[in-house]
Amino acid sequence: MACQRALSYGIYNCKTIQTILENKMDGYEESLFADELPMPNHDNIRGKDYYK
Repeated sequence: MACQRALSYGIYNCKTIQTILENKMDGYEESLFADELPMPNHDNIRGKDYYK
């Protein structure tokens, strides 16, 4: 599961996989890492429209 998680993020090194295993991140639900999570409102966040 650790390798699968690392590969899904395009990370291909052993140190990252070791960190995932040491922190037991391989057991986390995939939804915790989903890209669909809303970005928090904050004055320093400009958003996609700023860069058009």
